[in-house]
Amino acid sequence: MVIILLVVDMEKILVTGGAGLLGSKLINLGPKDFETVACYNRNKPDFDNIREMDLTDRGRVFKVIEKEKPDIIIHTAALTNVDYCEEHEKEAWKINVEGTKNVVEAAKRVNAKMVYISTEYVFDGEHGPYSEDDETNPLGVYAKTKLKGEGEVKNSGLDYMIIRTTVLYGMDRYKQNFVTWVIENLKNDKDIKAVTDQYGSPSFADDVARIIIELIKNRKTGIYNVVGSDIVNRYEFALRIAKVFNLNTKFIKPVTTEESKQKSPRPKKAGLRTDKTQNELKIKPMGIEDGLLKMKEQMENE
Repeated sequence: MVIILLVVDMEKILVTGGAGLLGSKLINLGPKDFETVACYNRNKPDFDNIREMDLTDRGRVFKVIEKEKPDIIIHTAALTNVDYCEEHEKEAWKINVEGTKNVVEAAKRVNAKMVYISTEYVFDGEHGPYSEDDETNPLGVYAKTKLKGEGEVKNSGLDYMIIRTTVLYGMDRYKQNFVTWVIENLKNDKDIKAVTDQYGSPSFADDVARIIIELIKNRKTGIYNVVGSDIVNRYEFALRIAKVFNLNTKFIKPVTTEESKQKSPRPKKAGLRTDKTQNELKIKPMGIEDGLLKMKEQMENE
């Protein structure tokens, strides 16, 4: 009897922004199916295979990527504070556009597939929810830099996938997100303001990471919306957070966008349609309650 052993090399994924909310979820999921390398800048992720890499240091980006030779690069790293970007346009451009360009050009050296994490903010919020094919029209600096980053990826000549997501939440070691901010303030009996006229698709980061990995495993290319299944305004979202975490809603104060005096313009009627992702993967994204309950369970088990 002849026994033939087939040895298949595991594909390697390199994740930028490995200490971020989505990046950390991806590196925890990735090892099941891929050899995974996590890159970070300031905060060092709790992961064995890590590399320090500043997106704006072109030489370092090329050195790390050419040494690792990943098959796939998931580019999650970005300057995402929308109001900060509005007041620091040059920095936002340097990180979100020039940094992305550095990653793309390094990816071309090793012929890696680019998976770029983008945002629903590439739309103006006049006619949401949006499909992957709807016309983009970004309003603020952050949104404009992310759309420009999409362009760098699209025009690279590489195999690519652009993932549009939004309002990511979940357990995060280093940075607050909307849910952790609401929980912290309500636990301390502090008033918070939540806008009533900005609608989007809150997305549990663990679920978004799971779907991205499935898209990669299924060799998908092009643009995909990966968000939670519900579209709500921030005020309603805050109320639902309070309900799941048994917190007092009296501290949640409804305000309009105009009253909030946010520095950067936001799309008001946004949200993303996930028909394409669901139809191709036969998978349904989590709704708000399921995502919050899962997050609550994780926090209780910490």
